[in-house]
Amino acid sequence: MAVQLNGKIMNNIFNQLINLTKENKKKIIYLFSLLILILILSQVYIFYNKNKILKQSIQFYNSKQIASKDDFYNEMTAIQSDKGFYSLLASMEIINENYTNDNYDSVYNQYIDLITSKDLDNLYKTLIAINASYDLLNLIDSSKIYNLLSYVDDTIESFIGYKKEILFLLSILDNLDEEKEIIYSEITNNEKIPPSIKLRVKKIYEFEKYN
Repeated sequence: MAVQLNGKIMNNIFNQLINLTKENKKKIIYLFSLLILILILSQVYIFYNKNKILKQSIQFYNSKQIASKDDFYNEMTAIQSDKGFYSLLASMEIINENYTNDNYDSVYNQYIDLITSKDLDNLYKTLIAINASYDLLNLIDSSKIYNLLSYVDDTIESFIGYKKEILFLLSILDNLDEEKEIIYSEITNNEKIPPSIKLRVKKIYEFEKYN
């Protein structure tokens, strides 16, 4: 009984540590939202005479005021079917709704559809893939997280640390001790990875090592 209890305590502590890393995704979401907003504003400014964009913007923001979840979902789905930045925002709203309802496999499939079906550059694909990986870590099969990470552009140096951190957590979840040591070394010795990520990884590494 004591062994079982200790196991539960350790599992709860480890899950809390993983959740701490997920909190960092807020910065990514803010960055993602800011980039989206800048591009939307630039598109609206350049193409303000085009009725379709104006219609989409009105439809999107009006839909945000809808009280009924079913009506809101239908409106977002309609906007999602069109091309443009509001389509991307609508897709993220639908994903968030499914995540709230614990439909994690659906969320994963929608993230993949979003990454592969939209005409996105590598920066947006990377932002979405990193955000999705943090969102779904320990909620879906690890192979699906690895698949999401395959869409991360490794040439964008500012995201190296986030990807490595997720890979490190996966190595722990899947009991890949050798891989864990390799990734830990890569993180601690990479000068391009922020100290905040290194500190989180170090805490988890020491917890795993001495417990």
